[in-house]
Amino acid sequence: MAKRTSKRTTKKSSKKAQGGPGGSAATLDTASVAELERALAERKRGSEKLLRRRGRVVEQLAEIDAELAELGIRPDGGTVAAFGGGGGRGGRRPRNDKTLPEAMAEVMKGKELRVKEIAEAVLASGYQSNSANFTTIVSQALGREDKRFKKISRGVYTAK
Repeated sequence: MAKRTSKRTTKKSSKKAQGGPGGSAATLDTASVAELERALAERKRGSEKLLRRRGRVVEQLAEIDAELAELGIRPDGGTVAAFGGGGGRGGRRPRNDKTLPEAMAEVMKGKELRVKEIAEAVLASGYQSNSANFTTIVSQALGREDKRFKKISRGVYTAK
């Protein structure tokens, strides 16, 4: 098998690399004051040019951010949530007057309901949740050892 060889291209070295003003520390010792002042002036002009360029780019970025905001997209790529712009999928977490088990016990009192029916009844009673799988959350709450709930049969529960 033939050995691979890589071709390397070398750039022509600049005056700075060869020891001109602004080059290595060894040339600073031998450079005249006029050469040093000229090198400083070049750097200052270069920095002013970069600062002007940066200002234009910042303005362009602000315009892009404004266009994204009109589309409901944050600059980091996330979407602006309907509940006030919190992080994550669902926005700000809703606050309820009652805990989930309390709301479940209230809607289940004297009834035998399936998990899906419990979830629908809890939401209909005014309990708020951003969960895409609220039925699963209700099922987990029923699975915890809570004396308020009694399992009648598979998937059917009642409140004591």
